[in-house]
Amino acid sequence: MSDSKQRYPDSSRGYIDNDVPSSTVDRKVRHDSFHGFMVDGVTFAEPYDIPKLQPCQIMPTALIPFSTAVSRSCTDFHGFVHFYEDDVKIERFWNNPLKYLARLSKFDGVISPDYSLYRDFPRAMKIWNTYRNYACGAWLQSQRLNVIANIRLSGKNSEDYALAGAPCNSVIAFGAHGNIRPTDNRDYFFIDIAKAVNILHPQAIVVYGTDAYGIFEYPKSLGIPVHFFSNQRYQLLKERRNNDETSEQYFHPAA
Repeated sequence: MSDSKQRYPDSSRGYIDNDVPSSTVDRKVRHDSFHGFMVDGVTFAEPYDIPKLQPCQIMPTALIPFSTAVSRSCTDFHGFVHFYEDDVKIERFWNNPLKYLARLSKFDGVISPDYSLYRDFPRAMKIWNTYRNYACGAWLQSQRLNVIANIRLSGKNSEDYALAGAPCNSVIAFGAHGNIRPTDNRDYFFIDIAKAVNILHPQAIVVYGTDAYGIFEYPKSLGIPVHFFSNQRYQLLKERRNNDETSEQYFHPAA
């Protein structure tokens, strides 16, 4: 997968410029229907011009759903925000990313979005959602957030675009919750994991889901640490923190 330089029109540049009044920035962003400001200065991977993410070596202590993270009731900012939710819950981030930037900056980091890549989608739609996933992640990195690349393939011959923006030798993430219960989907998921591991050579893997059906045995056999998180586990960690607010203990993921 070769790289190419930033090729967006000059009119997209400078939208996140501290020297420009915020009202001017907001007005430019509202009129930027291409979301060019999100990929200003990034490197694209050919042949589909997928924005590339930089490696991240940070292991989360917890995962928090985006819809929970942006709610007023969320006051515990320890952990990474994830987007492993229905598209209807996370589409608002793409529609107005600046609205959520300050909120997301309070957390330890973010796993890049997970806009759907169903295998029966038209190929053009799968490439578009892949582009959006990586464009959001690249933009958050440009805003100095820690970002772990979410890995989502979409069937045979999808790795040429689905992995194009993912970094090598980095922590990467998979959303397995609800994806491995059907037997046919489980087989595809196992193959996708092997492809990603062989191409990206990850330092560690974050999984939103459980260690079921031996899906992640392949990376484990290679000595790659695999850490599993679930929404229930996040709630448990939150309760423990609330019960011991003065403790300096960090809750580490299960190996």
